[in-house]
Amino acid sequence: TRDYDLLATNLNFVLMTPLVMPRAWLLEVVLAVWSLACYLHSVIVFAHHPAEAHVRGCFVILVSLLVVKVKRNMERDQLAACLVETRQARLIEDLHNVLSHMLPAHLVEPMLFDPSRARADRVDIASVLFIEVAEFDEIAALLDAPEVVLFLNGLFCEIDALCARHAVTKVETIGAEYVCAVGVVPGEDGVAALNASAQGAFGSSC
Repeated sequence: TRDYDLLATNLNFVLMTPLVMPRAWLLEVVLAVWSLACYLHSVIVFAHHPAEAHVRGCFVILVSLLVVKVKRNMERDQLAACLVETRQARLIEDLHNVLSHMLPAHLVEPMLFDPSRARADRVDIASVLFIEVAEFDEIAALLDAPEVVLFLNGLFCEIDALCARHAVTKVETIGAEYVCAVGVVPGEDGVAALNASAQGAFGSSC
């Protein structure tokens, strides 16, 4: 009974070690030393029964190998899950940056949280401005595709700066068209926003 209790103690140590060993390589080192010690101990204690000594020692080694394999699989799964979470976080960040340049700031978070939900907010008064590049088709015909993109990007960046300066909310850009508004942000006083934007636009040089 004492011999079997010792074997059970050895196996319990092998099975419990992964819970306190953070890395698989460290677990391998500890279990390799422990398994070798158990094997030598069995050979010495059961010198009169060599077969039983080998069976006990090999059994501890086999269990140790299985435990190490499970630990390595767990590490691999955790690493894969971590990589997936990192990619998802990076994708959400990139999507957030894209949407921030396309939609009002107060709509970005709800869209990322629930893309399938249609969002509509009621406002009492608002003003929407549509800006379209005059003769854009003729301009685009004279430029290469990268030049068209650079032209629109530069133009829209200037309009973004003007909107930010005069508290105007950018709504979206569609092709060569820029849409902005005042009074559409929840909690914003539409009349006050209109007056402030008008005073800012007419009271300063753009």
